[in-house]
Amino acid sequence: MDFIYLLGLIILSCSVISLVLILFIDCDLVTFFYARFGKQPEDYKGKVVWLTGASSGIGEAITKELAKVGARLVLSARRKTELERVKQECLNISQLRDEDILVLPLDVTDLDSHLPALKTVLKHFGKLDVLHAIQGYFHSLRMETYGEKISVTVICPGPVDTPIFSKCVTNKPQPENIQTPENLIFMSAERCAYLSLVSMANKLNESWISKLPFIPVMYLQMYFPLLFELSFKFIGSRQVRKMLKMYPDKGK
Repeated sequence: MDFIYLLGLIILSCSVISLVLILFIDCDLVTFFYARFGKQPEDYKGKVVWLTGASSGIGEAITKELAKVGARLVLSARRKTELERVKQECLNISQLRDEDILVLPLDVTDLDSHLPALKTVLKHFGKLDVLHAIQGYFHSLRMETYGEKISVTVICPGPVDTPIFSKCVTNKPQPENIQTPENLIFMSAERCAYLSLVSMANKLNESWISKLPFIPVMYLQMYFPLLFELSFKFIGSRQVRKMLKMYPDKGK
């Protein structure tokens, strides 16, 4: 009986601590722990990392973080001019040489181009250590590669301050220079990049990255979809968005 009481007390204490921490941190508890005590992005020094979606947004931020720690990079996206810009900026903020960064334009929806692109990477660097794919949902990939010494980390970010964010949160087409409303809750692309790299360096299966209140809402939607749907219908879409501060309150 004493053991059961002690076990219950430990579980209750951990639950309370978790609930308190989640009010102040910008990621899930496992990611938070490894960000403090686990491997850091410096673990990628000298490794060859291939990034898709590297021309802007989170992909660009991760690319620059990797450049700072000395990773050798393969930059892929559809816009070659933007990739060249990112490459030059990476060279400016790091000790990398021109040959340490390969610009490889790629449309990931063109499946026939994947193998030739991989051969180009292997020819240039002789190996590939990490593939960071901005697009896709890869829990299924983990099952497909089970037993092949390939780790898969699924990054689940909330709102991140990138150019695409200002275009996707409104219900009408907006000009290119739209200003993001000041009361939106989002994290910087640099912070998201850092936490993403920590998650991958420590080979976490999954990492949730966002500020309160998005993580609890994302958990609810992912793991309890029926409850999320019922809550959404009961509260109403406008009130949910208002609670999450997805747009300024303009009245009814």
